[in-house]
Amino acid sequence: MTAKSRKRFEIHTAAEWIRDYGAGAENYVAPTLDATRVPKKLRSLVQIAAEWGIADDVTRNDKLDKLQPDDLKGLCYRIRRHKRALDRLIDEIIAKDPDDWTDEDRCFVFLGKCYCELSGTVYWMNKRRANKAVDPSPLTAPRNSRGSSRG
Repeated sequence: MTAKSRKRFEIHTAAEWIRDYGAGAENYVAPTLDATRVPKKLRSLVQIAAEWGIADDVTRNDKLDKLQPDDLKGLCYRIRRHKRALDRLIDEIIAKDPDDWTDEDRCFVFLGKCYCELSGTVYWMNKRRANKAVDPSPLTAPRNSRGSSRG
């Protein structure tokens, strides 16, 4: 397959981006990251950041869609253990000019986005398993026993 040339601001479905433009999990090549450029607390996530810190939403979500539920949970829990340190790093990165971002910076920023998408999916998978009547829509805020979305 040869990728079509695209025009700026084109709108397509995810399937069209994958089919016509080479987006998607099968075409993703993870960058090689330098662990010495990452805070020590997050070095155990360097390989995960390279594999999952993908800027392209179509490719990242295509990869996530192809994971088995237990693998999704495992990935989510591995990132969650480092969530505070990851948030601090992302805050530092986004304060910089994006033109100065390294490959490590980009991957960790988009790993944060991946975690946000992933944690919602895992939350709803757990809810569905516990209660088959739960609406799986990620747009629906969880409700407490009084019907409020607040705790």
